Amino acid sequence: MAKKSLIKPQPRLSAGMDVLKTGFQFFIMDAQQKGLSPHTIDSYSTWFMSYLAPFARYYAATFPQNLANPEKGLCVCDLDNLLVVSCLREWLLQTKNLSDYSVHSVINYYAIFYHCFSRHGLISHRTFANKKVEQPIKTLYTDEQLLKLLEPPKDKNNFSEVRNWVITNYVLGTGNRRGSIVDITMGDCRDLAEHNHIRLTHTKNGKQQIVYVPEAVKHILLDFIREWRAQADDKDFLFCNQFGSKLKASTLTAVFSRYARERLGKNGPTSLHLLRHQFAATYLRTGGHIEDLKKALNHSSFSQVMWYADKYDTPAPEKNEPFNIFHTLAVPQKKKLKPKK
Repeated sequence: MAKKSLIKPQPRLSAGMDVLKTGFQFFIMDAQQKGLSPHTIDSYSTWFMSYLAPFARYYAATFPQNLANPEKGLCVCDLDNLLVVSCLREWLLQTKNLSDYSVHSVINYYAIFYHCFSRHGLISHRTFANKKVEQPIKTLYTDEQLLKLLEPPKDKNNFSEVRNWVITNYVLGTGNRRGSIVDITMGDCRDLAEHNHIRLTHTKNGKQQIVYVPEAVKHILLDFIREWRAQADDKDFLFCNQFGSKLKASTLTAVFSRYARERLGKNGPTSLHLLRHQFAATYLRTGGHIEDLKKALNHSSFSQVMWYADKYDTPAPEKNEPFNIFHTLAVPQKKKLKPKK
């Protein structure tokens, strides 16, 4: 006798879920059930609070006639209206003053949000045309700027200053993401002294990683641990705040920005993530293999690594010069012109 299949009830868009905020809670629960990393889920929350929620208020106030239920404001059932997507794009460009690439990223989040509900049959399926925008090449730190960032702090008793300096060295030496850095515990550093290894238990793709730490950075980390974290337990965080608690990823971005501004001035770059690009560019330019770079950066695919190779892997002159066309052409010698008599 054929085995009976369990018939699951078709989910319906309840009155409570139709409200955008309640629908977002459903979206987050769905992401958690899919096993997405906490950092990815945090990025969804940041996207919702920074972009979709304020846009929903703007849209409800500006186009109430286009809403299914004006009293509720922008609801999940309104998401498949192409006018909403078009208005969101214009609102991002004008109100948030975002670049084309940033707008493209925000719309991608919108599509993920929308497809969550269409996948569950709560709203109709629709494909959003999001014009592909090439990721801009970021101007890296100059050697002079890097030397200023890496100059040891004058006040050795200022924990925040010392910690920020150590983090700068660490990111330049490993290329780790900020989300992984704030989750490093003292237990993850168990193999640092003997094997130059740090274990990352929380990464963007959810895969644990063993990171090689360069010798120079290893000694900086060991000195930092000896001076500031000697009494910490294995579960305590390596790069904590001044009270010993975990740093938030957003806080790390802010404190590094302030650290860089103090050293480079208000016109200098202040991006912590740019140090990751710096690591990738240096790795490729000095002969590192692209597969090894993929492992070092903990990318799931080669797409972003190939972008690094395409934008930052500039061939050395000694590799380019032998293939120059002027080596294959017989260039005639210029004759000196003699004045007419």
